[in-house]
Amino acid sequence: MKPLSIYICLFLLCISCSNDDDGQVLSDLNEITSFSINEQQGTIDNNIITLELNTVTDITALIPVIEHNGVSIAPANGVTQDFM
Repeated sequence: MKPLSIYICLFLLCISCSNDDDGQVLSDLNEITSFSINEQQGTIDNNIITLELNTVTDITALIPVIEHNGVSIAPANGVTQDFM
């Protein structure tokens, strides 16, 4: 179960810090306030989201529910993601 949590944390860290290099300045005000998958609530601590899922969970087709206080977020809330 621990390796799955680590992969999800690394994936989220990568996507939350990504910049599309389109010249836009990213805001410090965009903050994830809640994150869950399959009704399992994630823990947010210092911009790291930790979430434990059952070891038989298919991590190639998960739908995260993300609440945030910014204008937009990627990946979009409720869109199927491959966390592999």
